[in-house]
Amino acid sequence: MATSLIFLLFVTLSFSASTLISAKSNATIIESTCKSTNYYKFCVSALKSDPRSPTADTKGLAAIMVGVGMTNATSTATYLAGNLSATVNDTVLKKVLQDCSEKYTLAADSLRLTIQDLDNEAYDYASMHVLAAQDYPNVCRNIFRRVKGLAYPVEIRRREASLRRICGVVSGILDHLGGTIQISWHDGKPVLTLDFHPISGLLATAGADYDIKLWLINSGQAEKKVPSVSYQSSLTYHGCAVNTIRFSPSGELLASGADGGELIIWKLHPSETNQSWKVHKSLSFHRKDVLDLQWSADDAYLISGSVDNSCIIWDVNKGSVHQILDAHCHYVQGVAWDPLAKYVASLSSDRTCRIYVNKPQTKSKGVEKLNYVCQHVIMKADQQQGDETKTIKTHLFHDETLPSFFRRLSWSPDGSFLLIPAGSFKVSPTSEAVNATYVFSRKDLSRPALQLPGASKPVVVVRFCPVAFKLRGSNSEEGFFKLPYRLVFAIATLNSVYIYDTECAAPIAVLAGLHYAAITDITWSPNASYLALSSQDGYCTLVEFEDKELGESVSISVGKKPVDGEEKKHDLEKADELMTETTPDESKKQAELEQNEANKQPLPSKITTDGEEREHVMQKTDDEVMTETRHEEENQPLQSKVNTPVSNKPARKRITPMAIDP
Repeated sequence: MATSLIFLLFVTLSFSASTLISAKSNATIIESTCKSTNYYKFCVSALKSDPRSPTADTKGLAAIMVGVGMTNATSTATYLAGNLSATVNDTVLKKVLQDCSEKYTLAADSLRLTIQDLDNEAYDYASMHVLAAQDYPNVCRNIFRRVKGLAYPVEIRRREASLRRICGVVSGILDHLGGTIQISWHDGKPVLTLDFHPISGLLATAGADYDIKLWLINSGQAEKKVPSVSYQSSLTYHGCAVNTIRFSPSGELLASGADGGELIIWKLHPSETNQSWKVHKSLSFHRKDVLDLQWSADDAYLISGSVDNSCIIWDVNKGSVHQILDAHCHYVQGVAWDPLAKYVASLSSDRTCRIYVNKPQTKSKGVEKLNYVCQHVIMKADQQQGDETKTIKTHLFHDETLPSFFRRLSWSPDGSFLLIPAGSFKVSPTSEAVNATYVFSRKDLSRPALQLPGASKPVVVVRFCPVAFKLRGSNSEEGFFKLPYRLVFAIATLNSVYIYDTECAAPIAVLAGLHYAAITDITWSPNASYLALSSQDGYCTLVEFEDKELGESVSISVGKKPVDGEEKKHDLEKADELMTETTPDESKKQAELEQNEANKQPLPSKITTDGEEREHVMQKTDDEVMTETRHEEENQPLQSKVNTPVSNKPARKRITPMAIDP
């Protein structure tokens, strides 16, 4: 793909230092160079003490300081791995020290790359490598914090401060040398979330600096340049880190969720000259951090997920709690609202995904009241052991040790599919777990229909593009989605992004090495021209697609509720038998009938379609996977476990959860 990538970092001013070199003495050059840093005295002292400084130009001075940083990082790594770890008997502390030693080794490696960047005058990359080296000690400190009762040693604290100061000096000198004009997103603090306005295309970002910032994206395609981003305004109200922001479908409202349970609704106030956002309502009930939220299609309701283990459905017009969904037993890190208004979904670090169905309650005046009841609890899969007579249950999702605050899931814009991240799938009981994203069909939300791999890192965010595209036709035999159009979606792991469309089995693009810390959120622009990513490293990445690069857009009807319980007919190709609709009343009978069928024959190794056998382009699982599904009725306090296996009738078309090999 001809996709262009730009990295938007800190704002700096660039100018050439070559004239300074010829006009001033070496001592003056050092002083002038150090004035561009935040540690003037330290910079001057360090450079004047090095015998190479009197003959060095500005780039040479930068290289000298990088060398000082390399010495610091290398000696600290040696100190941690050798001297200190050899003197302790605590195995936990030893492990922590070894991990920290590795981080300082990575810091030294980043600084070595900085030297190469300086030689090539690639100052943008040099800045990124220096910032990475500066951040690795912070990771070490966080490792200590995660171990209860383990104090951060004073000597390591001193060495960390020294390396951060050295890297700060190098960054200032690189700014002095002159790189690309860069963006200060949130004062260098983690960017935790972002979202595009559905009408204007403004980009909103938020993070650990407590503010929400709005940015205008200016395309450079006409001049054959990369796009630029210009700051517009800040929305200041929160008193702590903002974890999630989402515009309402109409674009008139913006919801922001933050630490401490803060949830704010902002309202757009347009005028002839500009547009401003003001606090409209403050929604108070969550006791702890709000991690994710999503709007209903009509702007009337909002669902939020929190560290207090609950989901809350809010009546936005009243500014009050409409319904509390509190069945999870650990953090709720992702929520999604069906665009057809029938379902909501939540994903938690308790290793379950809950699917709720709307069963309206009729009021006295004949008005229906929204009422969501848990229909499925997706938690484990049944897998046969070698003798095929016994099955074991394996978890489908990562536990609370997943190194991310977020597990953001997403519905397709037409409501046909639900993408769920944070998957951990075993092809066989003895195999290693594979990081995965699960694709659920609307026709059967009790089990995954497909499994997409997540490379070496866990998947933390998924997002569908809001635009549908015409079928290309060339890859129709490879796809597994029977749709009259193509949908595009992005899957973000901790360190990479996979872009898929529904007409291809393999990703249409893979983006890796974008950030030095975990990706936190992704969002598509309303016209599908941009995909934006946010990261813990304080940066955002903007992926620009050329005109019609993803295809020619088509309109789809969104927001219509199914009539008489009839769902959309769009489904996974060759998936008729997997997509078995199960209801609490009929599931037991169906399970018994299908279990008898399923036990008679082994799982076929090939897919049979209309009598013609062909090899599957996806990696098949060795055993049949059956999701453990719990049906919950509003009048049933106890949960009943129902296994709904898939029949093995050879005359019918079938598909089981499986992994695409990119």
